[in-house]
Formats: sequence, structure tokens, C-alpha cells
Amino acid sequence: PSFLYKYIKSLSFFVVFFAAVRFFRFLKLQPRLAVITDTLATAWPDLSHFLLIFALVLVAFASSAFVLFGWAVPQFRDFPTALSSVFSMAVNGLGDETSAILEVSPVHAQLFLIPFSLLVILLLVNIFLAIVIGSFDATKEKLHDDSTVPSISESSMKQLTRHRNSIQD
Repeated sequence: PSFLYKYIKSLSFFVVFFAAVRFFRFLKLQPRLAVITDTLATAWPDLSHFLLIFALVLVAFASSAFVLFGWAVPQFRDFPTALSSVFSMAVNGLGDETSAILEVSPVHAQLFLIPFSLLVILLLVNIFLAIVIGSFDATKEKLHDDSTVPSISESSMKQLTRHRNSIQD
């Protein structure tokens, strides 16, 4: 692909990304839809600390996988590929990587997979869900608006009109 094609493709990504960000700004106009963005905003302090710990644990397991299995398993041949594979294992569950490392070294595979399953898949993924669900519950408790889906357009139009009038003044 030419430079122009890559440039247009990158530019298109940013246009779509910023359009999506603007869309999320409009969710704040309706309280029941704003629960999504408010949940993420409420969860961010805890999520940022969690993501740091999650990243460190993934780096540790990726390093271990690279050292133990990198010589024989293509998914762990270098550190970036090992990190990608370990992240995939954490998000998608144990898959092709598991059978590959069990074939290479069953003992090392079990020494790697048991702590990985317990720490990453069971503990860290559930902590992530607990943080998001706790923030969702806290956000829902703050919601005192009794608006329903049919009233979304009515309240949104009122707020857009007020916003437009304030801009014109």
C-alpha cells in the first residue's frame, strides 16, 4: 500500500474515533444513558490501579512463558508475541497455547498454567468485574431520574434546545 493509502486509513480511524467520543458526550443528555459513561468515570481511579497491577502480572507471565517455551512454541518466540499470547489467554481463556506448551514440556506447562489460571483468570478477571459492577451500582444509586426510554427524545430535545440557546447568547 502506498503512503497516501496509509495516511487516509489513519485519518479515517481518527475521524471515526472522535465521532464515537462525541457520541458518548451526548449520552450525558439523558440520565439513564449516562449511566454507562458515569460508571466508567466512577470506576476509573480503581481501574487505573488495577490495570497497572494487571499489566505487571501479565509481563511477569509473558516473561516466564518466553523463557520456558519460547524456544519451541511459536506463540512465545519473542517477548511481544508472548505478551500478546498471554493477554489472549487471559481474555479468551486457555486455548491453542495450552496444548502447544503441554506437548513441549508437561511439567513446566503445569507449573505455568496452574498459577496463571488461579491468579489471572480467576482472581484478576473477577476483581475487574467487581470494580466495574461496584461502580455501576454506585452510579445507579445516584440516578434519581424516573425517565424511561420513550421520554429520551423529549428530555434530550429540551437539553439540546437549552444548549443551543446558550451558545447563541
